[in-house]
Amino acid sequence: MTKKYKKIAFVCEGNTCRSAMAQFVMRSKLKEKGETGYKIFSFGLRVGKGSINENASAALKAAGYRLAKFVPKPFDGRSAALFDALITMTYEQKNYLKGYDNVYCVDELCKTGEIADPYGRDEAFYKKTLFKIEDCCDIIIKLLEELK
Repeated sequence: MTKKYKKIAFVCEGNTCRSAMAQFVMRSKLKEKGETGYKIFSFGLRVGKGSINENASAALKAAGYRLAKFVPKPFDGRSAALFDALITMTYEQKNYLKGYDNVYCVDELCKTGEIADPYGRDEAFYKKTLFKIEDCCDIIIKLLEELK
């Protein structure tokens, strides 16, 4: 018998900062709780070549997260139906994905506002972004627990 996983994907612009950080944070927090029924992914709407942003990586490492090799992935609309939830960082991104019924802005779920793009900002802004992502992941996990 095959185990059915809930699949959640975080989506932002380039998949080098916010959605990548959310992927690492959510995986880590679920693992800490012993939750094994979830697969966490991240995508970008406009992805270029590269890896996770240097400041995003530094913020995650400073907060104690273990990072694996990461390659930004473009969102493929054909696979959207494979996910239980696509969570965007902004309403603009949600509107971009308006044809799908499994799309939520992080603000809709967490009531903490959108998560601003830290790209090009200083290290302190990346850390602030990470703290907000951590708070949102905690709230999303509570919402998932309520759905069980």
